[in-house]
Amino acid sequence: MTIRILLLSMLTAVGPISFGQAPVPSDGPSQKDWTIKAAKMFLQLPNDQWFLANRSDTGFIQYVFKRNAIKDTQGHAIVPAIMLYVDDAAPYKGDIVAYSTNKRALFSGRNLETQKTLIPSNKDFPLAYKNSIEFIASYSSKGLEHILYMVYIITRENKGIQLYMDMTKEIAGKYGQEFLSTLHSIREL
Repeated sequence: MTIRILLLSMLTAVGPISFGQAPVPSDGPSQKDWTIKAAKMFLQLPNDQWFLANRSDTGFIQYVFKRNAIKDTQGHAIVPAIMLYVDDAAPYKGDIVAYSTNKRALFSGRNLETQKTLIPSNKDFPLAYKNSIEFIASYSSKGLEHILYMVYIITRENKGIQLYMDMTKEIAGKYGQEFLSTLHSIREL
């Protein structure tokens, strides 16, 4: 239950933010390249507009990256987010479908609609991991339509990786490539 509340509370923020002044990262200066040791995984943030907003390397592993605010046509300050969680996937015995189904259940009752499902055999699948699956979904919050990438991976060491990328649909046309850039950068170490 705690995971559900944490995850859903971290999705794209919408609110008043002063433009021209970047939020201060909570973990030092901005960096693009990240090694997630618990998952033996590398990822690269798309540009210097992204920063680490929250991190926990003990117990339930989490990395939350946020982007400096983007002003939409209605004047909303949209803060896209990339959230990565690592847990023990040994009970799933490598079954990525069971793992992803269990983790997506955390979103039940949130009017999440899956738009597309991608697996490693799809031509446009962005990940090098063979035991992974990606869902592209949409939902509405506070009157704004969102796009949510939901990526699930089980590593060779039976670590489960949940990766969520969230932004509003209005800005996705211009900034959605930033998510794809990060997805294409992910590799197993």
